[in-house]
Amino acid sequence: MMAFLKSTLRFVYLFQSAQSFVHNVIRVPDDSRISVSLSSSNEDGRVVSFLLDSKHHNDWHRYCENVDKNLEGLVSPSPESFSAIHSAMLRANAAISTNIEDILALSRYLVKPNYTMELFHDDEIIKWRMIQGGSVEGVIVDSNIAVEEGGRELYHEFSTLQLSQMALEIATNTTNHDANLLSKIHEVAQQAEKRIFLTVGSDLRGPQSADACFNFALAGVHNSSTHLFQNLVSIGTHELKR
Repeated sequence: MMAFLKSTLRFVYLFQSAQSFVHNVIRVPDDSRISVSLSSSNEDGRVVSFLLDSKHHNDWHRYCENVDKNLEGLVSPSPESFSAIHSAMLRANAAISTNIEDILALSRYLVKPNYTMELFHDDEIIKWRMIQGGSVEGVIVDSNIAVEEGGRELYHEFSTLQLSQMALEIATNTTNHDANLLSKIHEVAQQAEKRIFLTVGSDLRGPQSADACFNFALAGVHNSSTHLFQNLVSIGTHELKR
């Protein structure tokens, strides 16, 4: 019990301290901007809140055969795992070709080991379902679906927390004479922003969002055009409430 209380107090402390970094703003050039929308945005249209919007749940049936069966194959909390995959399916159906790297990245940590995700065509709509039995590929794709080859980036391979650790490592292991130091760190931060866009924060549990805030701040990252720190704080708030 005491260990649990200590852990909770540590999370609250880290989270509150991380919020103070939100006000240290240095913009990344607008041409590198990534549009992030985890759910409903607030009035200024920039800082996002990490909440599952129940009014969108009816759309879940549009891209899958059986919501309950798909939920069975996803890690807990399965509704949030489902929401992240559903967002990716929305983008896949809006695009000319499916970014299979995005789907693979999600499947690596959201799909249970004894399940496999399958993508298939149904009335010109790309849908997904969970089938029992593991797969080396992680995702089975219908041959009729146009797949975008290549395009693998850091955010496909590393979690948001791992990317923050990478940024801190670059900052601490590089000499001060490196003129491209800040640029390299911000490139990693932008990869983290893409990761948040893809995962909807579902790869940040417990105090991990606060840890990521500290790592990025200590690495010299300030708030970017897509409000990286505010998004991390929103995810942390969601974790505290959950």
